[in-house]
Amino acid sequence: YMKFFQDLISSCDVLVLLPFKDKKVGFGIIYEIDCIHPDKIYEIDLTDKGLKRVSLKDVKSRGLNFEETSDRNKNVIDNFIFVFCSF
Repeated sequence: YMKFFQDLISSCDVLVLLPFKDKKVGFGIIYEIDCIHPDKIYEIDLTDKGLKRVSLKDVKSRGLNFEETSDRNKNVIDNFIFVFCSF
């Protein structure tokens, strides 16, 4: 499963993510950041309806562990967890 995402993001310079409603970030996103070391990280902000640049330190400080992410994913069906793009 994770190999698919590693292959997908291997050429990305930029990461765009959508956190949970409480601004926490899923384990997979943190893992993928560690794999690709993006030059830029942007967060989709649904409150302001835009993108904002965020720091690696900020994103990691809001990271959930694997179990916390799994629990949320079981209970949340209408929330996207991540979005990748390459410019």
